[in-house]
Amino acid sequence: MAVGIERPQTEAEKSDYEALGTVTPKEKFLKELATVEMKHIRKFMPFDSQCAKADFNEQLEQLERESERRTGFISPKFINENVKMPDLEEYGNLTRFEIVKEDIDMEMQNINGLRSSIRTGVTVAYKCIKRGHGCSVSIPNDVYDERFGEKKVKEDTKSD
Repeated sequence: MAVGIERPQTEAEKSDYEALGTVTPKEKFLKELATVEMKHIRKFMPFDSQCAKADFNEQLEQLERESERRTGFISPKFINENVKMPDLEEYGNLTRFEIVKEDIDMEMQNINGLRSSIRTGVTVAYKCIKRGHGCSVSIPNDVYDERFGEKKVKEDTKSD
Protein backbone atom coordinates (compact mmCIF):
# COMPACT_ATOMS: atom_id res chain seq x y z
CA MET A 1 0.00 0.00 0.00
CA ALA A 2 1.60 3.22 -1.16
CA VAL A 3 1.30 6.24 1.04
CA GLY A 4 1.17 9.75 -0.37
CA ILE A 5 0.22 8.77 -3.90
CA GLU A 6 -2.98 10.43 -5.01
CA ARG A 7 -4.80 10.23 -8.29
CA PRO A 8 -8.26 11.24 -9.42
CA GLN A 9 -10.84 8.46 -9.28
CA THR A 10 -12.33 7.11 -12.46
CA GLU A 11 -16.08 7.28 -13.09
CA ALA A 12 -16.41 3.53 -12.48
CA GLU A 13 -14.74 3.91 -9.09
CA LYS A 14 -16.88 6.91 -8.17
CA SER A 15 -20.09 4.98 -8.87
CA ASP A 16 -19.14 2.47 -6.16
CA TYR A 17 -18.41 5.12 -3.54
CA GLU A 18 -20.84 5.80 -0.76
CA ALA A 19 -20.81 9.14 1.03
CA LEU A 20 -20.26 8.77 4.74
CA GLY A 21 -22.96 10.11 7.02
CA THR A 22 -25.79 9.80 4.54
CA VAL A 23 -29.17 8.73 5.81
CA THR A 24 -30.46 5.36 4.64
CA PRO A 25 -34.10 4.86 3.60
CA LYS A 26 -34.70 2.81 6.75
CA GLU A 27 -33.37 5.63 8.96
CA LYS A 28 -35.62 8.14 7.17
CA PHE A 29 -38.57 5.81 7.64
CA LEU A 30 -37.89 5.24 11.35
CA LYS A 31 -37.57 8.98 11.96
CA GLU A 32 -40.89 9.67 10.23
CA LEU A 33 -42.49 6.73 12.05
CA ALA A 34 -41.42 8.09 15.43
CA THR A 35 -42.86 11.52 14.58
CA VAL A 36 -46.24 10.14 13.49
CA GLU A 37 -46.40 7.67 16.38
CA MET A 38 -45.73 10.45 18.91
CA LYS A 39 -48.57 12.49 17.40
CA HIS A 40 -50.98 9.58 17.98
CA ILE A 41 -49.69 8.94 21.50
CA ARG A 42 -50.33 12.56 22.46
CA LYS A 43 -53.92 12.17 21.26
CA PHE A 44 -54.31 8.89 23.24
CA MET A 45 -55.00 7.00 20.02
CA PRO A 46 -53.68 3.56 19.00
CA PHE A 47 -50.91 3.31 16.41
CA ASP A 48 -49.66 0.10 14.81
CA SER A 49 -45.93 0.72 14.46
CA GLN A 50 -45.22 -3.03 14.32
CA CYS A 51 -47.21 -3.41 11.10
CA ALA A 52 -45.63 -0.27 9.65
CA LYS A 53 -42.13 -1.64 10.31
CA ALA A 54 -43.05 -5.09 8.95
CA ASP A 55 -44.54 -3.62 5.75
CA PHE A 56 -41.50 -1.39 5.18
CA ASN A 57 -39.09 -4.29 5.80
CA GLU A 58 -41.04 -6.41 3.29
CA GLN A 59 -40.72 -3.61 0.73
CA LEU A 60 -36.94 -3.38 1.32
CA GLU A 61 -36.54 -7.16 1.02
CA GLN A 62 -38.47 -7.14 -2.26
CA LEU A 63 -36.27 -4.31 -3.61
CA GLU A 64 -33.13 -6.20 -2.55
CA ARG A 65 -34.32 -9.35 -4.37
CA GLU A 66 -35.16 -7.30 -7.48
CA SER A 67 -31.77 -5.54 -7.37
CA GLU A 68 -29.97 -8.86 -7.02
CA ARG A 69 -31.99 -10.34 -9.89
CA ARG A 70 -31.16 -7.41 -12.21
CA THR A 71 -27.52 -6.75 -11.36
CA GLY A 72 -26.30 -9.84 -9.52
CA PHE A 73 -25.75 -7.93 -6.27
CA ILE A 74 -27.70 -5.69 -3.91
CA SER A 75 -27.31 -2.14 -5.18
CA PRO A 76 -27.93 0.62 -2.58
CA LYS A 77 -28.43 3.07 -5.45
CA PHE A 78 -31.27 0.95 -6.87
CA ILE A 79 -32.91 0.66 -3.46
CA ASN A 80 -32.62 4.42 -2.74
CA GLU A 81 -34.18 5.27 -6.11
CA ASN A 82 -37.10 2.83 -5.85
CA VAL A 83 -38.06 2.84 -2.18
CA LYS A 84 -41.44 4.44 -1.45
CA MET A 85 -42.29 5.90 1.93
CA PRO A 86 -45.70 4.56 3.02
CA ASP A 87 -48.54 6.73 4.27
CA LEU A 88 -48.05 6.25 8.01
CA GLU A 89 -51.37 7.84 8.99
CA GLU A 90 -53.20 4.70 7.82
CA TYR A 91 -51.49 2.74 10.63
CA GLY A 92 -53.30 4.92 13.16
CA ASN A 93 -56.72 4.60 11.59
CA LEU A 94 -59.27 3.29 14.11
CA THR A 95 -60.82 0.95 11.52
CA ARG A 96 -57.54 -0.98 11.64
CA PHE A 97 -58.14 -1.98 15.28
CA GLU A 98 -60.66 -3.84 17.37
CA ILE A 99 -61.00 -3.34 21.11
CA VAL A 100 -59.99 -6.44 23.04
CA LYS A 101 -60.61 -5.27 26.60
CA GLU A 102 -60.69 -2.26 28.88
CA ASP A 103 -59.20 -1.99 32.36
CA ILE A 104 -59.85 0.78 34.85
CA ASP A 105 -56.67 2.46 36.10
CA MET A 106 -56.73 2.98 39.85
CA GLU A 107 -54.24 4.95 41.91
CA MET A 108 -53.90 4.86 45.67
CA GLN A 109 -54.02 8.32 47.24
CA ASN A 110 -53.76 9.47 50.83
CA ILE A 111 -56.77 11.67 51.64
CA ASN A 112 -57.05 12.94 55.23
CA GLY A 113 -54.92 10.07 56.47
CA LEU A 114 -56.99 7.42 54.72
CA ARG A 115 -55.70 5.50 51.73
CA SER A 116 -58.29 5.23 49.01
CA SER A 117 -58.18 4.23 45.40
CA ILE A 118 -59.14 6.82 42.81
CA ARG A 119 -59.96 6.09 39.18
CA THR A 120 -57.40 7.97 37.07
CA GLY A 121 -58.27 6.60 33.64
CA VAL A 122 -58.88 3.56 31.50
CA THR A 123 -56.41 1.37 29.63
CA VAL A 124 -57.88 0.16 26.36
CA ALA A 125 -56.26 -2.89 24.73
CA TYR A 126 -56.51 -2.91 20.94
CA LYS A 127 -55.71 -5.65 18.44
CA CYS A 128 -54.62 -5.01 14.85
CA ILE A 129 -57.01 -6.65 12.39
CA LYS A 130 -54.34 -7.18 9.71
CA ARG A 131 -51.65 -9.09 11.65
CA GLY A 132 -53.01 -9.37 15.19
CA HIS A 133 -50.48 -7.11 16.92
CA GLY A 134 -51.50 -5.86 20.34
CA CYS A 135 -51.47 -2.24 21.44
CA SER A 136 -52.57 -0.69 24.74
CA VAL A 137 -53.45 2.94 25.28
CA SER A 138 -53.88 4.49 28.71
CA ILE A 139 -56.53 7.20 28.44
CA PRO A 140 -57.28 9.79 31.15
CA ASN A 141 -60.86 9.98 32.46
CA ASP A 142 -61.87 13.19 30.69
CA VAL A 143 -60.61 12.04 27.27
CA TYR A 144 -62.19 8.60 27.73
CA ASP A 145 -65.56 10.14 28.66
CA GLU A 146 -65.42 12.38 25.58
CA ARG A 147 -64.53 9.53 23.25
CA PHE A 148 -66.66 6.66 24.57
CA GLY A 149 -69.19 8.44 26.78
CA GLU A 150 -69.81 8.10 30.49
CA LYS A 151 -72.50 5.47 29.91
CA LYS A 152 -69.93 2.90 28.75
CA VAL A 153 -67.74 3.40 31.84
CA LYS A 154 -70.71 2.96 34.17
CA GLU A 155 -71.68 -0.27 32.38
CA ASP A 156 -68.15 -1.61 32.75
CA THR A 157 -67.95 -0.83 36.46
CA LYS A 158 -71.31 -2.50 37.12
CA SER A 159 -70.19 -5.74 35.48
CA ASP A 160 -67.18 -6.05 37.85
